[in-house]
Parts: sequence; structure tokens; C-alpha cells
Amino acid sequence: MPKQIAQRVTSPPELEATSEAEQMYLITVAREDEQGHDGPVRVALIADSLGVSVPSANEMIRKLDTRGLLEYEPYHGVRLSDAGRRIADQVLRTRRLWATFLADHLGFAPKDADDQACHLEHSTTPEAADRLAKFLGNPEAGPLGRP
Repeated sequence: MPKQIAQRVTSPPELEATSEAEQMYLITVAREDEQGHDGPVRVALIADSLGVSVPSANEMIRKLDTRGLLEYEPYHGVRLSDAGRRIADQVLRTRRLWATFLADHLGFAPKDADDQACHLEHSTTPEAADRLAKFLGNPEAGPLGRP
């Protein structure tokens, strides 16, 4: 896992004030970035990824833009702000730590471990994530190979 993520011992203040649904929008944009998406991520792509309507996605995106977590460019798409990136990184770190635990210690297949970890990522405190990281030996990547 990237050192700036793996060594974080506190969460950004915005994390506690961000709902699970809001976090899902942020990590959806972050994952598109990880997969090499260049430029703003289209609202329709986000809506499709999350299984919501485009108008619903547009409403949440505008809310996150107002809060400074996303940068919305009408008719082009969205990018993560610095604050949004911090939250997404923390949530993805936690998800990948849980996925590693589930795959390495409970025998889940990597994809199944990632699916299960999605349920745990939002309810894990930063302190618990740090302890989990230490228990796992501070892994550099999750079971699907992502940092």
C-alpha cells in the first residue's frame, strides 16, 4: 500500500462526517483514477458503477462538490479534490486491509474477499485499520494487487 496511506494513523476530519453512500462515490472516482482513467470521470459511469440513476448520481455529486470533496465540471464529469482523495484513500486502505485478512487468514478467494471487505470498510475506525495493518505486517497491496 502506498506509504502515505499505510502510515496514516488518524483519519481526515472529513471522514467521520461522510456517509457510506458519499464514501462510495469518492472511492468509485478513485478506482477509476487507479485504472488509468484520464480526465474527469463521467457522471453516467459513476451512476452505472453504483447502480443508481444518472439524476440521483448528479444530485450526490453536486452535494459532494459543494462540500469540497469532488470538483464537478458540468457536461464533463468529476475529479477528486484533495480532501476527497484523502477520504477515498483511507476507505480504500481499510477495504484492502480487510480483503487481505479475509483472503490470507480466512481462505476467501481474492474477488470474494474484496466483495466482503466492501461491507467492512465503512464501519472500521482508523485505529482498528492501523491495528489490522500491523497484524498483517503492513502489506503493500491487497489480494487483487492494488496498492
